[in-house]
Amino acid sequence: MLPASFDPVVPLNNARLANRRLVIVGAGVVGRALGKQLREAGLPVDTVISRDLARARAAARFIGEGTPTTDLAAASRGNLVMIATIDRVLGKTARDLAAACTLRRGTVAFHCSGAFASDAIDALRSRTVDVGSLHPLQAFASPEEGLVLLPGSTFTIEGSSRALAVLEPLARAAGGRPVRIRASEKALYHAAAAITSNCMVAVAHLGTTMLGAVPAFAKDPFTPLRSLLRGTLRNLERLGPRDALTGPIVRGDVETIAAHLAALGRAGKGLLPAYRLAARVTLEAALASGRIDRTIAAKVQKLVDEDSKS
Repeated sequence: MLPASFDPVVPLNNARLANRRLVIVGAGVVGRALGKQLREAGLPVDTVISRDLARARAAARFIGEGTPTTDLAAASRGNLVMIATIDRVLGKTARDLAAACTLRRGTVAFHCSGAFASDAIDALRSRTVDVGSLHPLQAFASPEEGLVLLPGSTFTIEGSSRALAVLEPLARAAGGRPVRIRASEKALYHAAAAITSNCMVAVAHLGTTMLGAVPAFAKDPFTPLRSLLRGTLRNLERLGPRDALTGPIVRGDVETIAAHLAALGRAGKGLLPAYRLAARVTLEAALASGRIDRTIAAKVQKLVDEDSKS
């Protein structure tokens, strides 16, 4: 459920966004979803640039506006340039843009990477062009899903003061909640985001592998876990990490954990080391919550560590 204070599309009503025309460099999932969300909020999309013209055309169709092209020089047609490429080509893209065109005075150029700060596109910075970064804290599996998930999401912004003055209302126009952070904090911020999102998927993969070792669930181990995952997420949303934790570790059920370890040892498939690692992290969460006695926690720790030595 979306927070009541956020609308799917927030109309542009900020002077900082008046007379802005958006150029999107990168025709992937983030560029498409964010571009369409901003267009529906009233921000004109002038140009969509990609190395692949077919992808640029597809992105422009999805967004509903913008001239598709492979020509980086076309970026000079706008005064708000969004670089939505993958991280490893950010710097090269900025350098290529700087070589291909002269951005007009007052342009704000920003990228959408969560891991890197605005200095990743420093090639575009000048006395007349400001740079920044804007990262929606969300998991984009597809442009369509992105449109559903963007409203209410946190948008992390960073950059020069003039860039921030534009990126803050831009994030709100996309239905997001802008939060300013320092350039030096980007990598740690993104590590937290990646662990939270990707490890949830990785743990689901691990769970299906374990359940698949039970013959009755071998054909479809994921379906029975879906409702469990939904319930866990609901508990997290309602209770927070401190009180949402359930299961044998937070309860201190040493005998149950010992049974798990024995069963996984018999099952093979390299499942035991993964369980031990997950158990250690879960035990840390249980201790942080204050819901497990430290004496019992020490027994759990010893059991997990002993098993790792055997």
